[in-house]
Amino acid sequence: FTKVFFSDSGSVSVEVAMKMALQYWFTLGQPSKTKFVSLSNGYHGDTLGAMSICDPVNGMHSMFSGVLAKQLFVSTPTGGTEEDGVQTINEMKQLLEEQHKEIAAVV
Repeated sequence: FTKVFFSDSGSVSVEVAMKMALQYWFTLGQPSKTKFVSLSNGYHGDTLGAMSICDPVNGMHSMFSGVLAKQLFVSTPTGGTEEDGVQTINEMKQLLEEQHKEIAAVV
């Protein structure tokens, strides 16, 4: 790596990473890749971009749902079994295959 970006918090680091992913695709001439994939039940921070990839159902940011970008989510493995993990992997694979033209990154 030849570049480093320092930030002052986890929320800001997530926000910057999201903006870098969007800029990457824009630079490559694919500005339609604007969605992010995240695991449900996740928490990524309190900035608007980070809040958009937090759990959309159980997240503490539901009051902002009308202004947050709509993102894509897959279930989080909860059972601790291989079968549970395989289910999430299959869900992720299907989502990536079906919506790859609009996905900028997986968080």
